[in-house]
Parts: sequence; C-alpha cells; structure tokens
Amino acid sequence: MDYGVDVPLHICLALDLAVLKTVAGRLRDWADIQRIIQRSGETMDWDLVYEELEPLLALAYKEEHLPRLKSMVEEEYPAGT
Repeated sequence: MDYGVDVPLHICLALDLAVLKTVAGRLRDWADIQRIIQRSGETMDWDLVYEELEPLLALAYKEEHLPRLKSMVEEEYPAGT
C-alpha cells in the first residue's frame, strides 16, 4: 500500500499486536488490547490468536494471560450474539 512517503512503512497486523501485547502483559498493554478487541473484535481470528499465544506464553511463564484475554474477548463479544 502506498502511504505517500518516500521510505517503506512497515506495519504489523492487529493479530500480531494482540499477541505481542498479551505476552508483555503490562497495565498499558491490557488497555491497548481492549481497544484492539473493540476495533477488530468480530473480524479478528481469535482462535488463531489463542493458538499463537499458547507456546509463547508457556515460554514466558505467563500462561495466566490467556484466560484473561479470552475473558476480555468474551465480555466484548459474548458467544451466540
């Protein structure tokens, strides 16, 4: 995509950002994740996010972050609605 600048502009997908911020898990990251959920929640492939996160969170000894993320997504987009 051309952004009208003379240098390449590298960006990441919302999915990648959600994964990165969930692994980091700082207070500010959770606020950012909430906004990611609100902006791309229903179009985001959350199952892929969870799949990508599981091994990374295990390596970082932060497995407790996955249930928190799932809860945030479910709260914003309850199943069956």
